[in-house]
Amino acid sequence: MGSIKIHITDDHAVFRCGLKAFIENEPDMVVVSEAAQADETIERVRVSQPDVLLLDINIPGRSASALAKELLEEHPDLALLVLTIHDEEHYLREFLRLGARGFMVKTSTGNELIEAIRKVYRGEQYVDPAMSHYLIANYIGRPRQPKAGFDLLTGREREVCQYLASGFTNAEVAEALSISKRTVETHRAAIMAKVGLKSRAELVHFAMETGLWPGPGGANSGH
Repeated sequence: MGSIKIHITDDHAVFRCGLKAFIENEPDMVVVSEAAQADETIERVRVSQPDVLLLDINIPGRSASALAKELLEEHPDLALLVLTIHDEEHYLREFLRLGARGFMVKTSTGNELIEAIRKVYRGEQYVDPAMSHYLIANYIGRPRQPKAGFDLLTGREREVCQYLASGFTNAEVAEALSISKRTVETHRAAIMAKVGLKSRAELVHFAMETGLWPGPGGANSGH
């Protein structure tokens, strides 16, 4: 397996430099591009095609959430890991709904960052331990309200939905369920049509609201 290709977007050059040096101490990780603001990020990601993108929540040019939405629409398999100094619930919920795979606070240790990179690269979700209580408070043990279309999904479609919402690619879902990639694509199309979804971000939101997320590979999955 080749190196994990990483892009860093942060408007502080010194922070980017330190982060790059720390990451590249790992033998299987390489920083392939960097950017200080939104438009530069879009251009460099198109060229470097990273596996994982580390995104600071405060960037010039446009909001980080708008940038994240554009990046994930153009690169749906990109593993987005958001870095922030804000330990606030609304940021966490917003980026998870957009389709980010990870969210961590900048005060975390370097080892936690490496763990987070590896998890999101594998298609899993990572939420900083300092913020995991928000997920527990909002999504675990809460009565689930039926959502339009949920009862139309077959058992297999719900299973596929869990994997997709947890960040798995079509190919990874196929491998996990021992079915073909084409079959996964068929299930995915059926899910989107039955529930009326238009993007991965909407699929994640749907899964969170119906209790399908966290799914396989997610925290406290139970699957």
